[in-house]
Amino acid sequence: MYRPDKPSPSAEQHAPEWSSVSELRTWLPAGTVVGHWTGPDRVNPEAAFLAVTPDRRTVQSIVRLGTATAFQHEGQIVTANGKELRRVESLDLVGMTNGNYVVLFHTEPQMARSAAAPALWR
Repeated sequence: MYRPDKPSPSAEQHAPEWSSVSELRTWLPAGTVVGHWTGPDRVNPEAAFLAVTPDRRTVQSIVRLGTATAFQHEGQIVTANGKELRRVESLDLVGMTNGNYVVLFHTEPQMARSAAAPALWR
């Protein structure tokens, strides 16, 4: 996401490893990457998103909130890593709450390919 008030990362500035494509891929099955996002600041992100399609029909994705919390989405199923979280559903979104965050995923495969698919509020 382009933000004119934030400079783009220079060669000396790198996002943390937990938000990299290679680290996020370890949580998902093999497949083609169809979306990746870190932000809102790419050097010091609060969240990272990755979506892959293992079979060119379905999309599986993950949202990480730092190193501690990971939300995974596959179809109508959303899981989180061992936290007591509240499920949130609507007609075309499914997700969970965690503290001050609400993480939502589009349930329709075409929309789920977008890097904007997870909505992140706090």
